[in-house]
Amino acid sequence: MRTESLSLLHTLDLTSVESNDLVRRVQGGCAFSATELSNRYMPRLLILLERRVRGSRADAEDVAQDSMVKAFQELDRFDFQYRFSTWLYTIAIRRAIDFNRKVKRRIPADSDASLDQIPARLVSNGEELSQRVDNVWRVARAVLVESQYSVLWLKYGEALSVAEIAAVLSKSQIVIRVQLHRARAKLTKELKRKDREYLPQSESGNPTS
Repeated sequence: MRTESLSLLHTLDLTSVESNDLVRRVQGGCAFSATELSNRYMPRLLILLERRVRGSRADAEDVAQDSMVKAFQELDRFDFQYRFSTWLYTIAIRRAIDFNRKVKRRIPADSDASLDQIPARLVSNGEELSQRVDNVWRVARAVLVESQYSVLWLKYGEALSVAEIAAVLSKSQIVIRVQLHRARAKLTKELKRKDREYLPQSESGNPTS
């Protein structure tokens, strides 16, 4: 009977289960839910940590794996008033800081920029949307310092609130808002530059509208 129950659980589609509900299942001993949480968040951890960890991609992967293990080890301390992602990313950021201290790498500071909006034509509807979004993140990864990239990813990639981002990064909400403004402005400037490069030119040599 127990074998049949395990078989049924194994075939259960957990992809639509809320993360906090998966946490409850893991606390109850469900290994399949632990696997689902790991599969769901490991790729997202890597996106965040590639810019935070001052080393190779392999180092970022190690920190991501270490963060996930740490999260599972301390799952009995999880507070269900928060989202699992917020709690996990807090652990990951702290592990990244510890790693950077060990290798004595300096985390760069923010650069100054003014607030602006991302060009609308780079986030259009249709078949090119996914490709355009991917391109925006590639540009962000290239031009933003790690602190700017982190707040931007947590806000728009992970849909965390300013308060949640502040908790993850151990910063005040005011600091997070400033970093978001600077990140958006710097990214916008670069996207507009690239956008002008690929716009068709009019006879006068100016970009067409």
